[in-house]
Amino acid sequence: MTPDVGWHIAGINDNGNPVTATNPSGMTYTLEDVVGNHLVEVTFKLNTYTVAASADAAGGGMVSGPAPTPTGSR
Repeated sequence: MTPDVGWHIAGINDNGNPVTATNPSGMTYTLEDVVGNHLVEVTFKLNTYTVAASADAAGGGMVSGPAPTPTGSR
């Protein structure tokens, strides 16, 4: 399973059991010696990024930061 841009794999379950990815950065999971049906469930999460902002008195208004910001937010 490959997530869309802006998303990442949060977890993988095999037959209802959480599994450890063999490559955590790529969340690779390999089924070996399969002799029956398997239900593989993948959970995706929206990427978030910390945005730090600052402004001086000339900028006016109030700016606060940092704050977790989901992909695509303004």
